[in-house]
Amino acid sequence: MTSRPDADNLAKGCIDAMAKAGFMLDDSLIYDLRVSKCYSDRTGIEVKIKTTTFDQNGHQDALYEWKWS
Repeated sequence: MTSRPDADNLAKGCIDAMAKAGFMLDDSLIYDLRVSKCYSDRTGIEVKIKTTTFDQNGHQDALYEWKWS
């Protein structure tokens, strides 16, 4: 899909909206960001956020996932 807005602008808009909503205090905490645009019968934006916590030994302790459409 090559129409506007560009994928990087979509990502920036989502990140800014989440920060304004109070979900995220600092966008420098994002270490993996994947953005794609595609054709669909449904319009909109889907955001999926995964956070991971680790124990004192560096092993994954918990994984939390949120999804908005």
